[in-house]
Amino acid sequence: MLMRFLVLLSSFVFLSRIAGSFAAEPRLLVHYMPWYATKDVSGSWGWHWTMNHFEPEQKKWDDQREIATHDYPLIGPYDSGDDHALECQALLMKIAGLDGVIIDWYGTSDLNDHAMNHRNTQKFIPWLKKAGLSFAVCYEDQAVKSLTNGEDVKQAAKDLQWAEEHFFADPSYVKQDGRPVLLVFGPQHLKWKFDLRSKPLVFGLSHLAKENGLDGAFA
Repeated sequence: MLMRFLVLLSSFVFLSRIAGSFAAEPRLLVHYMPWYATKDVSGSWGWHWTMNHFEPEQKKWDDQREIATHDYPLIGPYDSGDDHALECQALLMKIAGLDGVIIDWYGTSDLNDHAMNHRNTQKFIPWLKKAGLSFAVCYEDQAVKSLTNGEDVKQAAKDLQWAEEHFFADPSYVKQDGRPVLLVFGPQHLKWKFDLRSKPLVFGLSHLAKENGLDGAFA
């Protein structure tokens, strides 16, 4: 049961370039997408269960809804803003022996469904903490790609400042050598020149981390 559920989550492997920073046992963190919506909770099925192709209102022969997934959730299609689903997922992660979660985060803007993702992220964190799990965020720098005339850099700076104030300062946030760990899915759009007071360790995609002067990479 746990294996079928956890197959929806992809784990990260950190390839740190900082000597002596590894603990005796590595922390096991899973990547989490906070973007699922259901008609019962959010009023519509949203894009990630449908992907403009599937129709969740339709059911297949085994009474499963037609949704965009390779592995059908045992709890059924869930809403990432539903406290019942969030509590269930946090408990399953704890029972499975995980140490924490890396939440895919699109920042604080109102672009596309970013506001919903941001809201769901904030709803999930208290459940993670209640289960004794840590958390970090993976910032999607392409989230600001549609903004022009320097507004993309301004929004990214605003996002990271918000993360520093509200995420990095949290005692449950993942830290390495006393510094918060920030993952970036890229950088694919921005050149990474952000100066934050907390001096986070920034990890990027393995083929992009070195050229952007990041502290390490993940695969």
